[in-house]
Amino acid sequence: MEVEVYIGSQPTTLVIPIQTAQEHRIGIKVKSTEHPNTLFVDRYKTIFGSIEIEVGMPIAPEKVIVEVFNQGEGLVPMRGGFKVGQILQKPLQALPQCINYNNQKIASAIPFFSQFSAIAGYSDAGGKVYYDQSFEYVIKYLDSIPEAPETPARIHAEKGFIEVSAEYFRSYTIPMRMAVLLHEFAHYWLNRDIDSEIEADLNGLALYLSLGYPRISAFNSFTRVFMNAPTKANKERMEIIKTFISNFDEGNPPSFGEPLAALSPQCQKRLQ
Repeated sequence: MEVEVYIGSQPTTLVIPIQTAQEHRIGIKVKSTEHPNTLFVDRYKTIFGSIEIEVGMPIAPEKVIVEVFNQGEGLVPMRGGFKVGQILQKPLQALPQCINYNNQKIASAIPFFSQFSAIAGYSDAGGKVYYDQSFEYVIKYLDSIPEAPETPARIHAEKGFIEVSAEYFRSYTIPMRMAVLLHEFAHYWLNRDIDSEIEADLNGLALYLSLGYPRISAFNSFTRVFMNAPTKANKERMEIIKTFISNFDEGNPPSFGEPLAALSPQCQKRLQ
């Protein structure tokens, strides 16, 4: 089933009701009506009964196409064994008050990374360079990263520019791209220890979650990266990430011993 939904270019949460009479693995995509390789969500869920799938969209175009399908049977609801109710919208569930906007690096970086995440699916790569308005943040958009072909992005430890692989980003959803970019940004601009992956994970996630992006997309972005490097250290990172994401909304302590530079003072207290 495909349906066009008017968003109005305003941040929102789509609510997609799905019902099945038997257990089915259902796919849900929300994609641009205008641009290729521009997905706002791309996920599967095993459904038996009724459920509402919520898609947080901090970046929202005028219109999107919502596609719901049975993994084995395709788009046709009757044949696919599912029914989709009226797709609704509700306010985006975000925590902007938790972002440390007193840090001007954060305030200027978020719009730039949001814009690049939105256009990465159809923009030129091949080494093209993208800048923010102040020329402070730099993305080199490569077809792939030759020295690290398994890596979707990496930051230069001395100069702070980010290399991004179009091979990965063109298949990633917009939220997944944001999760990766915020992680790399955190390494250089927010971390106390520039080399700490866990500190960058949590600083990046604090921004990502506060902006209202889907939790499942954060899991997917890290899972894809770790699939190429299933080390013990990455398994430990994934457990910390899972704990942090699941506890963030409830204000429980993160699995990191020091205050996170990404968070505002009021939310530092909330998480301690």
